[in-house]
Amino acid sequence: EKNNPFFVGDGVSMKSRPRGHATTHVRATPPQKRAAAVHRTTRSSLGARAQSDPSERADRIGVMPLDKSQFLETMALVALRIHKKQTGPLLKKLAGHIFHRARVKPVVPDEANPDLRLLLLSEAVTDVGLQGLPAELREHVLSEGATAVPYSLDLGYEHLSVEQCLRRLLPEGIDEIPSSFEQVGHVAHVNLRAEHLPYKTLIGEVLLDKNTPRIRSVVNKVESISSHADEKAWRFLVFPMEVIAGEDNLRTSVRENGARFELDYRDVY
Repeated sequence: EKNNPFFVGDGVSMKSRPRGHATTHVRATPPQKRAAAVHRTTRSSLGARAQSDPSERADRIGVMPLDKSQFLETMALVALRIHKKQTGPLLKKLAGHIFHRARVKPVVPDEANPDLRLLLLSEAVTDVGLQGLPAELREHVLSEGATAVPYSLDLGYEHLSVEQCLRRLLPEGIDEIPSSFEQVGHVAHVNLRAEHLPYKTLIGEVLLDKNTPRIRSVVNKVESISSHADEKAWRFLVFPMEVIAGEDNLRTSVRENGARFELDYRDVY
């Protein structure tokens, strides 16, 4: 290790590296009064796109920049207006009938009254008469003084995972969605298949955006791993790669077992 310019630390070798996962933030809109029956609506260009010719859709997406507005949709739900002290007991009592979606809180403040909360019910509850909720539970929540009200929930790009975003963007014929990657420092490494290559820039942009700031570069392997020897006579497994999103600087550092290693990912694998 003392002759290795990429080593910084106590002589412990790098054997593993963490894998990435996407994170996003939650945003919910306040309730809106509506008399119509509760249903799910979508206000995005995805609907029109899904009805178009799949081959035309694929060609268009392959060259389009990422437009986050196309992910916007509104879900029409039913919420229970309750006192904040009832939140815990009713969450427990209504387990299995609460709205569940990653990165969305099922309990939101009632802007009209700081002492009240809105408890979002599952999509199976279809109207303010609480149809879809078992009769026993329906009677219980009403006896507790809860009031059923319509609730409009706006969802967007920030509520979706990498896989959910790419599944909407990529052509329907692509079954395997490249949502996972190997992480080395600030670099994410993916192995895209031939079917993914026309959309590599779009894939890289979504991966980068969903994993910022811990990921600043996304690279794709373009050939098989090979052996490479330099003038110092040590050998590393390396592979030709291309940066498909983010910074072109692949000089990074990783920490393993208390030791820190600095390396250029193009030269060391």
